[in-house]
Amino acid sequence: MANTKRYDGLQYLKKRGLPVPLFRRISNIKDLNEDFGLEAAPFGWTIRTCKKNGLNEFNLFYKNKISFKGLKELLSLRLNENIDEFYIIYHSWDFDYSFNVIKDKGFFIVEGNLGSQKEISKGSEIPEFSIMVNSDNLTIVQSYLIDPSLNERIGIMRALRLLKKNIDKERYYSEVAITKQKEMFFYEFTDISTL
Repeated sequence: MANTKRYDGLQYLKKRGLPVPLFRRISNIKDLNEDFGLEAAPFGWTIRTCKKNGLNEFNLFYKNKISFKGLKELLSLRLNENIDEFYIIYHSWDFDYSFNVIKDKGFFIVEGNLGSQKEISKGSEIPEFSIMVNSDNLTIVQSYLIDPSLNERIGIMRALRLLKKNIDKERYYSEVAITKQKEMFFYEFTDISTL
């Protein structure tokens, strides 16, 4: 079975040594009945939708902080009704803040929110903070909107150092979450060099 851009992106991040959530692919009802082998999820589960053809995977069905029972019920229905989709599941987290990163033309452009940045990704909300960082020396070139707090800047720079060290592509998009427990997860990656 073919992978998709979203699924391949997570696999790529994992192979490159970046911290990703412990995820599982759900392609059919049989997958739902298997032992997930994943520990309890204190903040519930997240469901991300993938298209079997890998195209148009933005703004698809997404559910966060759902119970395990709710996850199984919802995915059972969706798998029967949406034969062109499969799903990635992983533990939800207690967001401190999240942001997306675009690397292009020698710069990282970072924008985000306290809490989830889902609405930014959907285009229905503007970010609370946005900065441009030189990708060679990781210095902030410009800050837009409000300046990120010291805590946010520390997390952003930590993520950018990991990206710089582990990703050798010139143009890409990634999404990052920092939890209230100070964990960092990269949960989306798209190579945009061919776009």
